[in-house]
Amino acid sequence: MIKYLLRRALGWLLMIVVATNLTYFLAWGFLDPRSNYVGRRPPLTEEQIVNVLEPRNLSDTVPLIERWWTWLTGILLRWDWGVSPTGGSVNEQVSYRMWVSAELVLGATIITTILGIALGVYTASRQYKLADRIGQATSIITLNIPIVVAAFAIVLLAIGLNNATGVRIFYVTGNASQGVEGFFPTLIDVLQHRTLP
Repeated sequence: MIKYLLRRALGWLLMIVVATNLTYFLAWGFLDPRSNYVGRRPPLTEEQIVNVLEPRNLSDTVPLIERWWTWLTGILLRWDWGVSPTGGSVNEQVSYRMWVSAELVLGATIITTILGIALGVYTASRQYKLADRIGQATSIITLNIPIVVAAFAIVLLAIGLNNATGVRIFYVTGNASQGVEGFFPTLIDVLQHRTLP
């Protein structure tokens, strides 16, 4: 059992390393940090742009493999994921978003468990009847919809509901609203922000 768990853990670790490095190279293939500075008024000189990007390990004047090695050793030796094009720490952004994601996953797990058990018991007690058939068809359809498509559809439905009612019931972005005070207003605000993916 220990061998199996170690093999699985190493497989997951390898997959994370490959995916992270692949994402790094894809980002360098498609993103251009220089474009954040080229169109500024007053315009920055080439030297000024390089001086801003080089300390952040974002300058395209440095070979890609050298930038990658600097980034990788920063992660492995100092757990430093680097700096964003605007100068913010990537570590801070990831740590903030990590807890938001954990809240969403925990909430979704609890809701899914409760609803899944309740619906399972309900449809099992009505085996081969209409409720069972509807539950089975619904589960087959929803399990085969890609999560990105489902999330996009839910967001569009929420925006449509917001527009139809003329009131912002669901927030599509953000973690919380500024200036909300009191237990119940804060609870409602959190639920409005956490409902959508």
